Amino acid sequence: MTETFSLIPVASRTPLFNWILFPIILLIIGAVVLLASTLLSIPQIKFIVSPQELKITYPFYGRTIPLQELKLTEARLVNIQKEPDLKPIWRTNGVGLPGFGGGWFKLKNKERALLFLSDTKQAVYLPTTRGYVLLMSPENPKRFLERLKQNNHH
Repeated sequence: MTETFSLIPVASRTPLFNWILFPIILLIIGAVVLLASTLLSIPQIKFIVSPQELKITYPFYGRTIPLQELKLTEARLVNIQKEPDLKPIWRTNGVGLPGFGGGWFKLKNKERALLFLSDTKQAVYLPTTRGYVLLMSPENPKRFLERLKQNNHH
């Protein structure tokens, strides 16, 4: 006669669950929440140019920079694909997703950069007096740069 015996069910309070599986599950949930919040916040990024400042809205990396701290004479439109020295090569504290880079990166030319980059063919390179450059993809980058320079003269 054949008889089958099942494994006694694993109790949820075993050391295996408490010390190994539970932290792994929490880590996975945290990563999913972080990824979802990042993906949902990308469309909300705004570049607000006023006569006094540039305000960038983005969780964790957004900031307000007075116009006098922007090196507008060095600011320019760039195509990163044609200027490989401006390519972000090392993410130091940021988000790198296909089609989007946000946060702190090192560029190939060794500059420290704060990225808000979704289009490498139409970007704005904007040095600051704070020891880093901004690489960003505002809608209508030419108009964005013109507005910054206009406001700086007022």
